[in-house]
Amino acid sequence: MDGLVKFNGYVKKFEELILSYSILLMTLILVANVIGRLVFSHSLKFAEEAGSMLTIIVTFIGVSYCARVGRHIIMTVFFDIMPPKGKKLFLFISASFTTACLLYLTYLSTNYIMGVYATGRVTPALGLPMWIPYLFVPLGFLMGAFQYLIILLMNIRDKTSYHTCIDPIPDETADPDILMLDRQPVADEVTEADQKGAKE
Repeated sequence: MDGLVKFNGYVKKFEELILSYSILLMTLILVANVIGRLVFSHSLKFAEEAGSMLTIIVTFIGVSYCARVGRHIIMTVFFDIMPPKGKKLFLFISASFTTACLLYLTYLSTNYIMGVYATGRVTPALGLPMWIPYLFVPLGFLMGAFQYLIILLMNIRDKTSYHTCIDPIPDETADPDILMLDRQPVADEVTEADQKGAKE
């Protein structure tokens, strides 16, 4: 587990590097294109194409990053009304199912990219092989599966807390009554033994 956590630290740095520079580059290209079209009446031919590629990169690498920091859409209605053991079981099933789905999507997207590579297609403006930007699709799915696998292992290893993500980002605007528990002690589920001990 410690080895996975250490390796996941390198994955985190990779995610942040790719996402930050992709968004920055996308912004520069699109702004430059607008300025060129409005001021010089000449737009960048590759701007739309580059923007589309960078959007693909940000979207699918973002799958992994959002899983890490707990920013995917979550529904807590059933989770909130479950008993303690049911909540743990729900997290086990949820993380396992999500990991399996993302691995399957990794397989499907890899097969698709192999087909694109076989056709030798290139982008019209940049002349870049189409399989290169598409490579981030299975990579994002695979990294996302890795994040949910770690979340699963965290819930198996930690018997006293619920883990819905790895590195939660504090949200000051969130309602604490409906916020999913991340790395917080299970305060509302005291066992009978603990209750007896408290009375004594």
